[in-house]
Amino acid sequence: MQSPRQAWPPPAPSKPPDSPSSPTLKELKASLQLCASPKNGDDKTYSYLTAGVSTPTQPSLIDDLKASTRTLLLVTVLSPLLLLLIVYHTLADAIAGTLTAFISLLVPAKKNSRGAVSPTKRRDQRPSIVFPGCGCYVFWQLGMCQFLVERYDLRGVKIVGNGSGAVCAAAILAMESGVPGYPPPAACVVRKRARAMQKAIDQSIDSIRLSQILRTLLEEHLPSSDHLSLGHDRIAVGMRTLQCRPLPCLYPAFVSQYRSREDFAQVVIAASATAPGIASWKPFRSLRTGVASDGVNALSLWSIVTYALALLCRKASAPLKAHPLSSLVAAWNFPVLNLIFARSSTCPARVWVAPTPSLLLHRFVAPSRSQAASLWSRGYEEGRRLDAQGAFGALECPRRAVA
Repeated sequence: MQSPRQAWPPPAPSKPPDSPSSPTLKELKASLQLCASPKNGDDKTYSYLTAGVSTPTQPSLIDDLKASTRTLLLVTVLSPLLLLLIVYHTLADAIAGTLTAFISLLVPAKKNSRGAVSPTKRRDQRPSIVFPGCGCYVFWQLGMCQFLVERYDLRGVKIVGNGSGAVCAAAILAMESGVPGYPPPAACVVRKRARAMQKAIDQSIDSIRLSQILRTLLEEHLPSSDHLSLGHDRIAVGMRTLQCRPLPCLYPAFVSQYRSREDFAQVVIAASATAPGIASWKPFRSLRTGVASDGVNALSLWSIVTYALALLCRKASAPLKAHPLSSLVAAWNFPVLNLIFARSSTCPARVWVAPTPSLLLHRFVAPSRSQAASLWSRGYEEGRRLDAQGAFGALECPRRAVA
């Protein structure tokens, strides 16, 4: 007898009961959240709607009273010395500014054959993100940095940081670092790096000076020189250097070229961690270019005069929110940032990351653990609110997907 003819095509082999099936979209989202959770997915409140930072200590009125008492005692004890320094720095800046303006009137600008003023260099077409110095509100700026790096690929954006804003430039490099030539790290990787930095700050802020915390963070999280885009004039760090013109004082300067990872770390520390009584007791740091200090000189009142004149001449813009401390911070940052914009030929497309400081002065100079974590979370939430309004469209950088 002939065997029965088999049907064609033959039936598919039966599927083993233990073979895994293709993951669904819901399972992919769950796995992506799992890779970013701090405790292998045990954190059930994880969400990209918040920064995800936390601290075991809760804000209290006692912390505010202790911090305000320390700040008041420090200002009272040092008030005679502070008054002398304010007079000297204001006088030195006024003399230097007046001489500079007088020389600029006597020496004509260079002109080309067509009679137009020749630019010093070709204008940089990259949009810029600007981080002015805001004291301990740098934690608010770090929360905004976390949001921006999670949502956007900022590798084609120029970064300008003055004073404590230099910390944000280093944080962006640490969060976005990856293998050269490959896509940037996923948002979950960025979040894990941001949480690691915030946790290190939270564990040390009450016992160690901010300069020591910053040095440790740079050593642990700053990528190697091969991964840093430092040779393309991408990062400009504002500071003040000790010069004699004609009086010895701290005058605006900036650095945009770095020889190595260690060189960049030293510049960031000198520009952001030398504020006496806030970050360190050392007011100066020695660099290869000279003696440098914080980019924000709160002891000089001449910056308020130059900022007011720039507003009258429409060569500067006022903060979006009318606030006394916001205007004061803008005046303190104006001399250095104006020098960076004038000499580095940056693109007019700029996004400013500047908070609105509280009227409570101790939160500006000496926040507690809970206040630092709260500032970080508020900066992240403000970034999400501004992003919904399209405030970061001027950056013109690719947007990355998040879960």
